[in-house]
Amino acid sequence: DLDWHETNYAMQQTYISEALQFAGLMFQSAAASGRAKILLILTDGKIHDASQLSSARALLDSQGVQTFGVVLRRFSQHTQTDIDAEQVLSTIVSEPRADHYMNIPLDDFSESVLKDFCNPNSKFGKIILDYQGATGAGHVPCGSFGEASVCLKDGLCYWSDTDVACQWSSCHKHCNMDVCVSNNDEQ
Repeated sequence: DLDWHETNYAMQQTYISEALQFAGLMFQSAAASGRAKILLILTDGKIHDASQLSSARALLDSQGVQTFGVVLRRFSQHTQTDIDAEQVLSTIVSEPRADHYMNIPLDDFSESVLKDFCNPNSKFGKIILDYQGATGAGHVPCGSFGEASVCLKDGLCYWSDTDVACQWSSCHKHCNMDVCVSNNDEQ
C-alpha cells in the first residue's frame, strides 16, 4: 500500500549489509535439514552500502542460500533511483542473477511475487523448486498442480473432485516420496 509506505518511510537511504550478515548467521545456526534456504531482499531505493556486501554475499553462499531480490518502484516507469537499486541488487542475488531479481511497481508486489513465489510456473517459483529438487530439500506444492492428470503423477498428492484441486496425500507427513509412490501403486 503506497499510502502506508509513504507514511512510514523512516530514512532516505537503504542499507542492507547488516541485515544480510544477520540472515547468514540465522541460516548458519538454524536446523534447516530437509528445507531449502531462501532469502528475499526487498528495496525501494538505491542500496547505499554496496561496497560492504561482498562478505555478506560470501556468508550466504557458504550456507547454500538462494537469494532473490525485488526493487519496489513507485511508478510504472523506471526512474534513475530504480535503475540504481536494480544495478546493486543484481550483484548480490544468486546465480543466474537475471533470474533472481525483479523491478516491479509497489502495487504489483502481492500479485507478482508473494502470490506465486513457490508456483513452478512463476519466475522465482521455478528456480526455487528446481533448487529444492536438486538438493532434496523440498517438493512441488500439490496446490501448484491445476489439472488432475498432472496431480496424479505425483505420489505425494491426490486430486479432490470435491474441492476441484490437487492436495497433499495423507502419507506425505509420514513417509518419503518412494514409500508414498509404492503405497499408491499397491492400491
